[in-house]
Amino acid sequence: MKVVGHMGGRQGIRNPGRDGIHNKKPLVLPRNVAQLLERGRGYTHLEELLGMQLAMSYPMLFNSTALQPNFPYGCARVSDSLRREAWSMVSNPEVLLGVPASNAFAGWNIAGMLLLMLELYDETHEIALGNQPLLPQSEVWDWQHLFSSRPQDYWLFRPMSPENHYLHAILHRIEGHRIGETGQSGFNNAKFWFGGGVEQPAWGLDAHPVYAQLASALKSQEPLQQCCIFEEAHITLEPSIGRQIRVAPGWDPFAFVDYYRSVVEGQRPDARDVAAVRLAQRTEFELLFNYSLELAFLDKADPYLSGRPETVPVMLRGRSYNLWAQRWGRGATKILLIHGGPGCSHGVYDSLVGLLDPAIYELIFFDQLGSGHSDCADPASECHQSMPMALPDFVEQVEQVRLHFGLQPESTILFGHSWGVILAIEYALQYSNAVRGYVLGGFPASLAAQMRRMNSLTKYRNDNFLSVLFAGQSLAHPVSSTQPRIATNI
Repeated sequence: MKVVGHMGGRQGIRNPGRDGIHNKKPLVLPRNVAQLLERGRGYTHLEELLGMQLAMSYPMLFNSTALQPNFPYGCARVSDSLRREAWSMVSNPEVLLGVPASNAFAGWNIAGMLLLMLELYDETHEIALGNQPLLPQSEVWDWQHLFSSRPQDYWLFRPMSPENHYLHAILHRIEGHRIGETGQSGFNNAKFWFGGGVEQPAWGLDAHPVYAQLASALKSQEPLQQCCIFEEAHITLEPSIGRQIRVAPGWDPFAFVDYYRSVVEGQRPDARDVAAVRLAQRTEFELLFNYSLELAFLDKADPYLSGRPETVPVMLRGRSYNLWAQRWGRGATKILLIHGGPGCSHGVYDSLVGLLDPAIYELIFFDQLGSGHSDCADPASECHQSMPMALPDFVEQVEQVRLHFGLQPESTILFGHSWGVILAIEYALQYSNAVRGYVLGGFPASLAAQMRRMNSLTKYRNDNFLSVLFAGQSLAHPVSSTQPRIATNI
């Protein structure tokens, strides 16, 4: 880690940004994070810890917390006082980082990685998942504060981010032969989480930005180049449930698990292999830590998209506004997503990243004016009160976003949901040849027909409502047997 200066009480570190592009400004370490790294000797201590693990001489304490009396403090290289101070700091990411993280999931990653560097573990290593708090009986974990102040970030309501999956996989890889709750070894569990975890996408974590940086940083190491860096995409097996995963070109985390295991088990006793594993672990951990730090303070970031949002300038009725947008995937088929509302956000489409192959599709998320992270989103603001809100204004936003990203008619699909369906239909009427096709989900094409149907519901008692609705009966007119009985929202 290179310290490059001080800014607002934080130390700065240089770090490649998305896709290996260096940031114009250095990242900065929050004061508490910098102090814990310095006092705990940070990456130097981590290297010692991982080095001992390679020699199978260090007890990785996933079965008992390091704050309990039965912890073998003689094995610890961090003082008890520092342990307890660090534990109290990481129990609330806002305390640890000094301010609320823009991306709370990345904040949990930073907390979890610090605990690993300081040899602090929970009995089920939930902290290392990045967004799951310790069990509620833990007196030092301020989980109630998090739940009450930021319920949208609480793990019960949201899946994990790709970076949380990544850290989870690293922890399981270090576990090695230990059999976990699922009956799988740490090695196999590592592959499960590198494969995308419970969401189980066929492309795992795909071409994660840290993979690209790893491949670039380690390509000069011959053992790693031979085992773990590939020029072409290929298929590997995720053994815990026997599914195949496509690995993107570059760094192969599944191959590294096998290589790591062969070194730990003594199948590769050569000093070059041991040194290569240690270097790869250190580099990977530092890159993920820096990347998580960048994401934590990245303004208006979406934790599930693992990328950098963009600002799209639009001109409406002679006034300039900025819309939030972000791209995901790299496929030839572009899908421009139009969210519902008015006033909702792109977040309704986040689940698509686990369903659509990023090698085939590219998703373009954006928040409409007055929504999400775009201008005028605060209903109490003067901007919101005075912004253009006629239907043609929203249709024009769609067209200007399409033009901004250079989306071509032959490769672009418009996907509207709810209110977005109305905009997609109006867009089709005004720009008939601008896109290849449309996906319309969760809203009727005819508002008049919908209102007639809704008004007819008022004559039914509550206990009859669902039976009538799900029987596929039109309340005003019979439904043809050739029509679908239940329409499912997309």
